[in-house]
Amino acid sequence: MATCPSVFDALVIGAGPAGLSAALALGRVMRTAAIFDTGIFRNAPANHMHTVPTWDHQSPLAYRQKCITELRQRYNGTIHFANTGVSSVKTGTDSNYIVIDESGKTWTGKKVILATGVKDILPDVKGYAKAWGRYIFHCLFCHGFEQRGSESAGLLVLDKTVLSNEVEIAVHFGHLAKQFAKKITVFLDSIAELLEDPRIKGLESQGFLINSKPIARITYAPDPEPGFATVHLEDGSEEDMSFLVHRPRTVLSGDFVNQLGLEVTEAGDVKTTPPFYETSVKGVFAAGDCAVPLKQVVWAVSTGVSAGSGVNFQVLAADMAARSKLS
Repeated sequence: MATCPSVFDALVIGAGPAGLSAALALGRVMRTAAIFDTGIFRNAPANHMHTVPTWDHQSPLAYRQKCITELRQRYNGTIHFANTGVSSVKTGTDSNYIVIDESGKTWTGKKVILATGVKDILPDVKGYAKAWGRYIFHCLFCHGFEQRGSESAGLLVLDKTVLSNEVEIAVHFGHLAKQFAKKITVFLDSIAELLEDPRIKGLESQGFLINSKPIARITYAPDPEPGFATVHLEDGSEEDMSFLVHRPRTVLSGDFVNQLGLEVTEAGDVKTTPPFYETSVKGVFAAGDCAVPLKQVVWAVSTGVSAGSGVNFQVLAADMAARSKLS
């Protein structure tokens, strides 16, 4: 294995599709990078990923493993893997950045790429977490096609802290779900005031079923597949659904935004500037779910390559400036 440099061209925090794609871009131009991998991934509950050409309906775990194998075999001289997470990141001397990993080891890099992803804030409904990614889907581009021809689907409105946004999502995904299911029920989980919401009334007038009863729990029968999810209501009644749709709130993984003083968008993503997805702090880039509203693998790959390219351009510009001073 190649010796680690004292100063890397880039420190890549995150080893999902965004971080691995950024590393690939850097490896292609002989830039050195250290990739920090916690082994925790947002799509871990999902058996398949979609809208990824040649990898449609295949395992996201297998995809990551294939990417890592490729990087290890072809770019072993420049790309290094630190099989640990990061505790902190800060500005060092000479415009470099200092990362301290979870084992206490210090790493130095000229640039930083945040590819940390986000965490889903799952609602406190019994059984929701177990069904998440199996029968509860956050994106019908990712999971809808496999549900085509279903008898029924349920839209969940659960988070009172972002209630208006929850309704907007229910309206959007409700109409999209009609592509895949014959009957659509919107579950309001006892939020009675929504019965007077014109958006909910609009759905009802268009043939959507509205259920305002409080939800007790969600269960599903794992075998045989495909099965159905059951929404158990507190009055003892049950509703069997071929699948459920809900997009929970997300928060950024880690405290790196605060540590680096980065700006964020109204939606809570890291604020970046295309085409290279540099953040509000020069030399710090962000890619993937932490930086874009469309949180899909293809976007992670695209923004990862862009961020890696941005790092290369800045390192190259610094090299050119240093050479001109010597001439």
